[in-house]
Amino acid sequence: ISNTTPPSGFGPTLLGRVASGGAGADAGVHYTQARNNFSVYALASVALSHELSYSFFSIMRYTPRLSQNWRWYTSLELFTRFGKVGHAASVQRLRVGFSRAGYQFGLGINLLAVDTTYTLADVNPGIFLRKAF
Repeated sequence: ISNTTPPSGFGPTLLGRVASGGAGADAGVHYTQARNNFSVYALASVALSHELSYSFFSIMRYTPRLSQNWRWYTSLELFTRFGKVGHAASVQRLRVGFSRAGYQFGLGINLLAVDTTYTLADVNPGIFLRKAF
């Protein structure tokens, strides 16, 4: 991913993607904002290919302080891709837990919806462990 943005605001993005169906590149515009305990990143992009494909991706996080060393950690990631016939796929990832010393951990769920009918194709609950660098 390549993007150039001040600490908050809009900027251009060029990204590469690799999936089971192949690889490609997208170009778009992103927005980022971080204030106190809340941050948001949003990206609207279009595929750089002969076939029409566009997508929207966003991450929202809320991390209020619980004590000097602990924070509450919540994260919502949303991704939707559209093609010439409409909705192709959507992924939602929800994380709820705690943060300490750069590590986040807790409960999570991933949801996958496919086709123009938004058919729920996969529900994947579990635990997560994440390290922020």
